[in-house]
Amino acid sequence: MKKLVTLDSLIELEMFKEVLDDQEIPVVVKHQESGDFMTQYTGTTIYGIDLFVEESDYEKASNLYNAFFSGAYPKTDA
Repeated sequence: MKKLVTLDSLIELEMFKEVLDDQEIPVVVKHQESGDFMTQYTGTTIYGIDLFVEESDYEKASNLYNAFFSGAYPKTDA
């Protein structure tokens, strides 16, 4: 597994994780410090959330991350 990015919020995590799921890219989520504990009780973390992907998926996942957070990722109507 290779670290893709550190996100700052659960909202970013859930949105981007859905993008990776849509592309069938497995992801491992690891909260830094006591972040997992904090999110259970406060709903947020100040420590960051690391996302890891397989090395074979890293380039595609990185491109998706850049497109998604720059606003270039295609949006779908619900």
